Amino acid sequence: MFKKNELNKNLIISFLIILLGLLHLAHFSDYPHTTQLSKFLLLYLISVVLFLLYLINILIIKNIKVHITKLDIGLAILFFYTILNTSIFYRGAVFSIRYYELLCLSVIYCCFRIFKSIQINIFWILLIIISGIIQAIYGSLQLLGFLSSNHSNFKITGSFFNPGPYASFLSIIFVLSLGVYLFKNRVFRLFLGVKKVATNQLIKFIFKYIPFIGITTIIIVIPATHSRASWLAIVFSSLILLELRFRCLKRFLFKISIFKKYLLLVVSFVLFIIGLLAIYFLKKDSSDGRLLIWKISHSIFKDYPVLGVGFDKFKSNYMNYQASYFEQGGTFQEKFIADNTIYAFNEFIQFFIENGVVGGFILMYILYIVLFEKLNKENILLGIIVKLVLLSIGVISFFSYPSQILPIKIILVFLLSFLSNEIKIKYSFSLNKKWVTYRVKSGLFFLGIIIVYNSFKRLCILDWSFQCNYRGMVYSREGDYELSIKEFEKSFPVLKKDGEFMTNYGRTLFFDKKYDEALSVLKKAKEHQNSSVLEIYLGDCYKSMGKYKESELSYKRALYMVPSRFYPMYLLLVLYRETNNTTKAVLIAKEILNKEIKVPSIAVKEIQEKANEMIKINRN
Repeated sequence: MFKKNELNKNLIISFLIILLGLLHLAHFSDYPHTTQLSKFLLLYLISVVLFLLYLINILIIKNIKVHITKLDIGLAILFFYTILNTSIFYRGAVFSIRYYELLCLSVIYCCFRIFKSIQINIFWILLIIISGIIQAIYGSLQLLGFLSSNHSNFKITGSFFNPGPYASFLSIIFVLSLGVYLFKNRVFRLFLGVKKVATNQLIKFIFKYIPFIGITTIIIVIPATHSRASWLAIVFSSLILLELRFRCLKRFLFKISIFKKYLLLVVSFVLFIIGLLAIYFLKKDSSDGRLLIWKISHSIFKDYPVLGVGFDKFKSNYMNYQASYFEQGGTFQEKFIADNTIYAFNEFIQFFIENGVVGGFILMYILYIVLFEKLNKENILLGIIVKLVLLSIGVISFFSYPSQILPIKIILVFLLSFLSNEIKIKYSFSLNKKWVTYRVKSGLFFLGIIIVYNSFKRLCILDWSFQCNYRGMVYSREGDYELSIKEFEKSFPVLKKDGEFMTNYGRTLFFDKKYDEALSVLKKAKEHQNSSVLEIYLGDCYKSMGKYKESELSYKRALYMVPSRFYPMYLLLVLYRETNNTTKAVLIAKEILNKEIKVPSIAVKEIQEKANEMIKINRN
């Protein structure tokens, strides 16, 4: 029979196995953005259960002993700063899945910290590698046509919503697999102990081939994702791992003269620049698009330097700044590549925009600890491998959005908990007096029960709201606006600060000719997540109500947001014609005919024909 605390820990291990090994595959139906929300809801459910088990673990042990490190302190400060920055400093916070995920991941971090044994931590590493193998096979089956993609524009996505997050997930696991494979014998000894090595050939076989399978399956699939950030992360981290294993560069540098060392440094720098330029020109428009986003993001940071705009509020502000930027100018190339976006495509830039210099300082402190805090000597090799995996996440963060991808965040939480367990200097304290322990445990018990009850209740409400939202979207697409509105009304109390939901709700109200209600909802949507699509709906709504000046401003705003689009110009053309403003109608018609086409389509051709008709009518 298990002891109580052993049984409880085994239950915690079981749920952590589901998180690391299976959550990345979650893909339930009846939800909008099903690949993302499915993973989130499963995380939420498991986190509530883990919180309860973690609480029980505290209650059943005789003495409460706590060992914390500088990394724990840094992460705790960042966590509470984010809570304050969301709940107090910015009361107009958006509905944020990322905020709920942050709360759940904090519980998971505490659960991982329970397990200080190097054996269980190596087990987690192997489980992560197996999840990468599963995803690589998943992607291969999509390429071969046996499984469908989750995005109509891409053939391969794994169980993610597009190739970018999928490639980021695989590249991180590739680096981990390579590290374990290159040092498999030493990792194996850490797992079993030197005395037992000869008697465990099966486990030795697993340590040899699971990382190898991870490397080969991922390297076959990763090129098909066309993710430059992931390729760069793999190359950069792999070169460091290979040098750590074989010391080729170190031996070579020891043999050559000082002049040749400097020459090698110059050549390496030149090759590095050439490599970056090659990556840039491989998908030049995409690279220029990121540069434009970073340029406009700088304006947001200048306006909110200290505390930022608020956690997860980049999407609430960016498109407004992009519209203002193009209203005041912008180059032809910038106008051509601009599009709607909710990500900065650089996690560090987005972090500083949302959390300001204060949050950025806390982040820099955490990064310093991760890089330079001393680890236990016996496990230092595994600690270096973990740091290099974190480095690969950092490389990806410069060009993509891994903090938006839940399976990556779960791996990140494990890696940080592993480092915290292995940090040499710890601050320890215990509550071993009976009366103190009893009072603390009693307080924790009642507080925990309240938290678990309310969390589970909130989960049920969220799940129901997401399903109502999904049904509302389906009914709206089918043209049954009355049923759609009823479903949206059910979701409204929970999702009223979700910009995307409010846009869909307002659009449906407009289609049902409830213009006053639609206008009210769309204005609220604009506060939480603006886009050219939302501005067009606002323009349509104003026009239907006879507010032509406001309609014109909204259409122009949509055009400034994404200047390459033809549709806002067409709507302006129709508005000017219907209001008998011939001069403006002719001007916009000429702009349409002279405008360079980004993506040729039948719709663009028809818009140009309408513009030609307007010019001919004016001539006649």
